Amino acid sequence: MKISTVSKIILKTQKPAQLIAALLGCLIGFLLIITSVQNYFNLNSVLSDKDQAIGSQYLVINKKVSLLNSLNLKKSAFTKAQLEEIETLPSVEKISTFTPNQFEARAYLQLSLDQQNQIELKTDLFLESIENSFIDVKSEDWKWNIDDEVVPVILPADFINLYNFTYAPARNLPQISKSTIQMFGFKIIIGNENNETTFKGKIIGFSNRITSMIVPLSFMNYANEKYKNETLSNQDYYRLIVKINPSKLSDFNKFLNEKGFETNNELLKSAKLSSVLQITLTFVFLIGMLMILNAFSGFLLYLQLTITKSKYELETLLRLGYPHRKLVNWYATGVLILLLSIFTISFSFLKYIQIKVIDFMTEYGFEVSSDINNSVIYIGVFVVLILFVLFYLSIIRQIYKLSLPK
Repeated sequence: MKISTVSKIILKTQKPAQLIAALLGCLIGFLLIITSVQNYFNLNSVLSDKDQAIGSQYLVINKKVSLLNSLNLKKSAFTKAQLEEIETLPSVEKISTFTPNQFEARAYLQLSLDQQNQIELKTDLFLESIENSFIDVKSEDWKWNIDDEVVPVILPADFINLYNFTYAPARNLPQISKSTIQMFGFKIIIGNENNETTFKGKIIGFSNRITSMIVPLSFMNYANEKYKNETLSNQDYYRLIVKINPSKLSDFNKFLNEKGFETNNELLKSAKLSSVLQITLTFVFLIGMLMILNAFSGFLLYLQLTITKSKYELETLLRLGYPHRKLVNWYATGVLILLLSIFTISFSFLKYIQIKVIDFMTEYGFEVSSDINNSVIYIGVFVVLILFVLFYLSIIRQIYKLSLPK
């Protein structure tokens, strides 16, 4: 007997409305699952990219300053035990202390913008250094050797903003771009009258992570040793920078509150947003799982109902010698076609959703790959295989049950 004939015999008793409702539930649930997983990877790619992470992974922390500190009755430096405790926290990936200058330092800058506008700046300097891996400005000039006259300097990004939007308007001076100010050199005078040296300072970039003037650690160690002012000498560490795991931010924030340490709360707020987004995506994933389980139950019930409705036709085919295996394969083939259709349609929708997500993320300055993550495809294939196996086992049980003696 031909397959087409068998199909006509079985399908004549079926109503497509129930099938469409069950398939629609499976489609929505499956789409929610793969969409939530894909967006999880989208969010994770943004978080893992140090140049565009939502909420910096790098936080500068310090102790709170109280009245006792003002009266010089208490120090706000970190102890060795506290440094070790912070370093061993599960949420902390790495840590670095700030090395301050232990010598007198002054900066002198003279800019001639035109014949009438000249800027002359003189100020005492407070310099710091940290390990290179914590610096967010990448430049080949970020190095210093003992024979170099030029010292590379990184300024906080807020420095140029303060000048352009506070100092310049108040003095009726022109605003300066970051690229322009990097063209001007300035003098760094370190030491005292008896042991004084002038270096050429070169601004190589602006940091959004560090709020102080940064020089290479090699220069700082050299200058601290050669030009140390005993009245300024201090081996204590008052500020730390830590790289934290965004997924464990809440644990680190709880630690800061318990110890009374401080950091930039705005960074913590934006980083908390990433945690909320991850929780939301997990919730959507669970909703998708519940929907597909509910739809699966409905689809399975529909499948059992179709076999029950076709009981007379199936029993007749079996009595005529039509093999059980072929009947099972007929139903299994139909189920596989339906599941593959759900898979194809869902990933077509996901590709469209991904394009919209990219447009949305790009609008806010984030870059996300347009490709569907391979793990999402693997998860989709896994779900389809699990559903097919469960349907296949149910079909076998139902078909072979028909041939049992009544």
